[in-house]
Amino acid sequence: MTARMKVSDAGVASYDFGKADPDTAKAIRHDPDLPEVERSRTQRIADTVKAVTPGP
Repeated sequence: MTARMKVSDAGVASYDFGKADPDTAKAIRHDPDLPEVERSRTQRIADTVKAVTPGP
């Protein structure tokens, strides 16, 4: 799956269906791996933010 993700202000990644043609969007919506891909990307973002955020 090509990662065409968008990220919310809260740092949650999700597939950007607006950038996909209708057939591709339909296929990805039915891809059983989609939730894991989104979760994994969201976790990577959280880990990166944590790594660059100064501690107390």
